[in-house]
Amino acid sequence: EYSIAALEKATPEPEFRDLTLKLRSFEKRLSDARSGISRTRGLLLQLSALMSIPYPLEFFNRGTELVSGVLLSMKKDSFPGFKTELLEKMGSSVECSAFFSGEKDADGICAVIFMKEDQAEFQSIADAYQASRMDVPEQFKVSSHEEYALLEAQLDELESEEKSIISEITALASEAYAQSLLMLDYWTLHREQLGALCDGEGTEQVVLLNLWLPLEALPAF
Repeated sequence: EYSIAALEKATPEPEFRDLTLKLRSFEKRLSDARSGISRTRGLLLQLSALMSIPYPLEFFNRGTELVSGVLLSMKKDSFPGFKTELLEKMGSSVECSAFFSGEKDADGICAVIFMKEDQAEFQSIADAYQASRMDVPEQFKVSSHEEYALLEAQLDELESEEKSIISEITALASEAYAQSLLMLDYWTLHREQLGALCDGEGTEQVVLLNLWLPLEALPAF
């Protein structure tokens, strides 16, 4: 059991405040790491659909000064006519390839690389064949396999950081828990003291008070 004086010595407020600030700092770091993990897993999922594409992915999110690239989701039986029309109307400067996972797949990915000046013509043909443009995240630059390896390494690093932060929080939380109990006792006793001081009645000559008093001080009182 603690007296008020003992609790004051055992629970220095600045140290407790520093402890809670450390815990909040760890909480933010953990939140950032978990956000990074979630974001990276999402990018890996997006990238898994593009693993068959052999070109650098930056062709399909930024292109070059003269060349644009587009990935389209397209019906398998539409591709031959689509490619034929592209070559007829846009000439040999266009490159068009299709990637289908299996013979029975009805849909696949069509990669088209063309001159930027032919953008309007390309879009008109794509619309006619009801091809859907696939978004490629801006951060993807190299091939899909290289990007996948980079993201996996990033995910491993973030997961290791998450485990490290949790270990640090666990160690610090044990100390914080003990300090919290002491602070709780300290302020509970203060509250009870104030409650007792306020719990009184008086007349013109007499005041009746209910007081909080340490047991060891009772005889002297």
